[in-house]
Amino acid sequence: MATKIILYIGADNVTKRINEEYKCKVEKILARYWEGFTLKKCDGYYKGEVEESLEAVIIVLKLVFKDLEDCVNDLKVELVQESIGVEIIANVEFKLK
Repeated sequence: MATKIILYIGADNVTKRINEEYKCKVEKILARYWEGFTLKKCDGYYKGEVEESLEAVIIVLKLVFKDLEDCVNDLKVELVQESIGVEIIANVEFKLK
């Protein structure tokens, strides 16, 4: 069984938008830690305000918490974010067909 990780990443704090440059930054950071992931643009709410957000979905066969922690810290620092939402769902059945 696999583990599904979902990261909730808020928009650029200045523009409150997800532009191509910001999205590329996120992709580069995630690619340091995982070979594959899905990135979706969505609306999020933070401190009562709507903002554009990204949702990164990562499926792993073995979760290395140190990698996850390091990735989240890199995202926070490099994107100047106060926090990154992290959801972990264990025992997910996942197959490539």
